[in-house]
Amino acid sequence: MIRELLDYLGNDKINDDDIPHRTKITQMIYDEHQKMRHQIMAELRRAQGRVSYTCDLWSDPNLVSYMAVTAHFYIRENGRLVLRTYLVAFRHVSGSHSGVNLANALIGILDELGVAYKLALITMDNASNNNTMMEELEKIFRSRGIPFDADGNRIRCFPHIINLACQAILEALKQTPALGLFLATESATKSYLQSLEADLIGTCRSVVAACRASGQRRQELRRIICEGNEKDTWRGELPNDEKHLKVLQLLRDCETRWSSTYLMIDRMIYLYPAVRRFLLNIDQTDLSHHLFSDRQLNILRDIHQVLELPHAAQELLSAERTPTLSLSLPLYEILIEQWKLLQATIPELAPYIEIGIQKLEDYVGQARKTRIYAHAMVLNPSMKFEWMEKHWGDVETNTSRGWIKESMLKYQQSLRRESMSRSRTVPIDRSLSAPSIAAHSQALGFTRLSGINVAIRRSTSMSTIPSQPPPLSGQPALSEEVLDREARELIEDQRVVDQELRRYEDDGVTPTSERLEDLTRHWERNEHSYPLLFRVAMDVLPAQASAVPCERVFSSSKETSTVRRSRLSPKLMEALQILKFSYKQERLSFTDDLLAQEKDYTIEGPVTPGAIAELTRAGRFLELAEILSNVDTPV
Repeated sequence: MIRELLDYLGNDKINDDDIPHRTKITQMIYDEHQKMRHQIMAELRRAQGRVSYTCDLWSDPNLVSYMAVTAHFYIRENGRLVLRTYLVAFRHVSGSHSGVNLANALIGILDELGVAYKLALITMDNASNNNTMMEELEKIFRSRGIPFDADGNRIRCFPHIINLACQAILEALKQTPALGLFLATESATKSYLQSLEADLIGTCRSVVAACRASGQRRQELRRIICEGNEKDTWRGELPNDEKHLKVLQLLRDCETRWSSTYLMIDRMIYLYPAVRRFLLNIDQTDLSHHLFSDRQLNILRDIHQVLELPHAAQELLSAERTPTLSLSLPLYEILIEQWKLLQATIPELAPYIEIGIQKLEDYVGQARKTRIYAHAMVLNPSMKFEWMEKHWGDVETNTSRGWIKESMLKYQQSLRRESMSRSRTVPIDRSLSAPSIAAHSQALGFTRLSGINVAIRRSTSMSTIPSQPPPLSGQPALSEEVLDREARELIEDQRVVDQELRRYEDDGVTPTSERLEDLTRHWERNEHSYPLLFRVAMDVLPAQASAVPCERVFSSSKETSTVRRSRLSPKLMEALQILKFSYKQERLSFTDDLLAQEKDYTIEGPVTPGAIAELTRAGRFLELAEILSNVDTPV
């Protein structure tokens, strides 16, 4: 059909031979994939620090399994630090999904890329086979003399953990709706708990299904919303004194989609004034049994409140274009404390909330088996050791300080051993890029969440990644003179480390007014002020707090592997997915280096540096000259 259309549009100037056939197009795809692969491998080799990965599994409509692996690292491009994100593999996994099989698949991918020795962290979900996969990877890497720890080199996907905690609460509400009923003494509490036995989440799903059952019903709900808006029907029934309902449809949840149950309830509560009228419509008499009572609707609002903060936290930690790991542990602990406050506010739901808290605390304990979270917090100039000192106490803060010193010491020893020191003076452009805009939004979100006044607790789990590779046997004993020289060098190296870290701490945390600065830009600007911390930052900042990059790959995969394209070979599928991911990353952004501020566009007063930079980048020199000639005060 497409060939016939092109032939027709060619107006006899195009013949069939001019249009590539599918074999030619397939070969072109493979050729482009090879070019992209060589580009990725070249950039991986010149990465500024270590390379972190996300990893997850997906099955197509024919149940063919694929492993998606994304790589995250820093490179220098035109004198600037750039956080790169690539899909480096979308590999068919044959056989069982055992941890051993998955480990062999992943190590094969890393060996193909030639950068297994640069591996930093792997972010993945909490499936049990991932535990055995990491244990097998530890065996493989240690057999090669490469330091690796099954816990220390792993990050557990933050949104996935939050989703598991929320699902545990929802499952308890469904399976044991009378939980705590035998402890209740007041009749109001008993009545509340008895209402839970109606399975309100299930009822919500039934209402959604009823309203979305046919095109006619969807149109009818839309008509009711629009008519109510015209007649001002919803006044007094909407939050924040709103007068009109947005013309929306109800949402259906999905257990594996993060926050989907919260979004379903949120939409139901918002649209319920219209939904009630729809269910009471004389033509919908068979649907009236789906109505919520006032008590049930209030309980649904309580459940909505329990799920609201986890939803906000998931959104905040799902960014991939700006470092987010430093926020993970603070957000975990804010969630736990906020849920504890809700237990006092909504005592009827306290037993269910406790189930979610226990699930979170279990995973937080596992997350603390790696020092990566403490490193990320120290490297965030708006946190440093301040959060730890305020919420963890002296012992754990000093332990974290010791961890960061160990990492700095390794780089100091490496720098000392280099035969030549290379200094780079890079002109810094302080304009905001796309990652900086993402950081701007993230900072605003964290400000909202961190405004919760709670006391933060921390468990005592302190296991860490081993700091040195296994000792090699058979090495000759060092002479006393060599040992003495190395001892003096170690003392000097420790002095340099202590001095740099002390300067970093003495500089204090970033003022609130400057906390929107992207972490990448911050460390680019301070590379020469804190050279050792900069090197640690190049290892730590690319690590992902969530496996969202893989989830986005899977969403794209569903568009590639459809019913009409269900016979794509695994090789072609991988080539297509890698190219799609890369092309989307390279899309032109019309917001790069732009974050408008009101002061940049005032008519009176001096021309701001932001306005000058914007006009200069756009090449609008005549406009800039005219503006400068019209101001009364100097720039």
